[in-house]
Amino acid sequence: MNRIIRSELLKVRSTSLWWLMLIGVLAFTAIAIAYNMLGSYVQLNPDSFGANAADMHVDKASIAANLYTSGQYFGTLLAMVFGILIFTNEFFHQTATATFLATPKRTRVVGGKLIVAILVGVVIALITTVLAVPSGLGFLASQHVDTFLGDGTVLKSIGLNWLAFAIWAVFGLGIGALLRSQILSVIVGLVAMLVGQTVIQIGLALLASYFHQDWLGKVSYWLPSGASSVMTSPAGAGGIAWWAGALTLLGYGVLAAVIGTLITRRRDIS
Repeated sequence: MNRIIRSELLKVRSTSLWWLMLIGVLAFTAIAIAYNMLGSYVQLNPDSFGANAADMHVDKASIAANLYTSGQYFGTLLAMVFGILIFTNEFFHQTATATFLATPKRTRVVGGKLIVAILVGVVIALITTVLAVPSGLGFLASQHVDTFLGDGTVLKSIGLNWLAFAIWAVFGLGIGALLRSQILSVIVGLVAMLVGQTVIQIGLALLASYFHQDWLGKVSYWLPSGASSVMTSPAGAGGIAWWAGALTLLGYGVLAAVIGTLITRRRDIS
């Protein structure tokens, strides 16, 4: 297995994928930090925007957690894309046959790719954390607000944020194994995450309002992107506990990995 993992890491390092991914992570994280700082400033200074501070409840721990996990949305998207590419590159560059001839046990090949996908997902999470935490500390200090960096719920949110990146990378690998086509897999993954989630949320909100059924509006929290947000919120979201979001997202990741492995074992590679 060590040989397979080293081979997969070499494939990543020997292509332009790693530095393109790095540029994307840096750019999107910077944008997310600026956006979250603006939103946090509005929450912490409601008087400056014509709101009555006495009527607003500001959860400063949640603000801190949100700042420290800046970049999760686009970061997990990039982790998912990497998971897709690490599998579909074999078919795109027509190296799949050689890879599986060198290692006939396909489960071991998928396992090696899975481990590398998780490692890269964690590295992406590390980069976003290294950028977001100092920025968040500086912003909160400028607003004379406690940093909450020693708070257990905030630290938990940061840790679960790392888990979310790893799971999304696995989820992407599952999509790649299912579809094999690189272009189709990336399009399906991006549409599902960027467009599908939003459309479903809007549709469920409209249905919840029309039928006066609040539970319909909470269904979106059980989808991958919604579960990601729930698990990294100190108090959860939509009345759903953080651990429920974590288990839900983990379930999606495990399901994608299992399906991808089974399909790869049975499908004709040539």
